[in-house]
Amino acid sequence: MLKALLDILLPPLCPVCECRLKEGPMCVECRCLLLESRIKGPACRTCGAPFTGSYDAERECGGCLTQKTPFVKARSLLRLSEPVHSAIRSFKYSGRVELASALGRLLSEAPLFDERMDFAVPVPLHKDRLRQRGFNQSLLLAREVSKAASIKIDYNNLNRMRVTEPQARLDAKERVKNVRGAFMVKDTTLFRGKNILLIDDVITTGSTIKECAKALSAAGARVYVLTLARNVTA
Repeated sequence: MLKALLDILLPPLCPVCECRLKEGPMCVECRCLLLESRIKGPACRTCGAPFTGSYDAERECGGCLTQKTPFVKARSLLRLSEPVHSAIRSFKYSGRVELASALGRLLSEAPLFDERMDFAVPVPLHKDRLRQRGFNQSLLLAREVSKAASIKIDYNNLNRMRVTEPQARLDAKERVKNVRGAFMVKDTTLFRGKNILLIDDVITTGSTIKECAKALSAAGARVYVLTLARNVTA
């Protein structure tokens, strides 16, 4: 009764366009608009980077052929184009935490991997950055995926050990150096032999994801990566 009364006095609004919601965390129009950026077609079977042109089956991209990745597979739901980019920036940098449910629900609809996941693990923030921002956007997304897929979530065992510069300010080489050795698993026995679903908002160059995956792999885990969006250059 209280919820019904609040819905009358303070009707829920779409977190993207702020129109009145009839149901769900996002209006149908905005949901469809975001899903226009959905990654479709053939992609690298390891890192999930989409290919241009037509291919009959998945294959590995040049990067995965020449360098061993620390994760088993990575997949992203959307291309980092508009309006996806603006929605993520509002969520991440403008404190629009009401977007977490809408974006997290979208992410939970991405095709998950054939293997059963033991833990969903968000990419961690350093405690100083967490105090400054007030929330970890990856954790909020991971909670939605965890609920939808009935996967246990763990946000304490993978830690960011030092403050790093925001990756968005750096070029590709600087990003690799910036996060090198920045992550550590506290209790390696917890993840040993487990399938870990590593969750983040965006893959740009993949530096952060790879460093997290290295730490998890060193603890004996098999790492699968899921992100809301990825930067697609071609």
